[in-house]
Amino acid sequence: MIASAIPDARLVSLDSENEVLMPEEPSWERVLREIEGFCAS
Repeated sequence: MIASAIPDARLVSLDSENEVLMPEEPSWERVLREIEGFCAS
């Protein structure tokens, strides 16, 4: 519900077995790109 109030927010599915991503995980680079893109908009 909170995300619906944030402009340009969207759900991004990440391939991970953990709730918190670690730098050695395959999805790490993607989450960084998503965060950087969101912050730039």
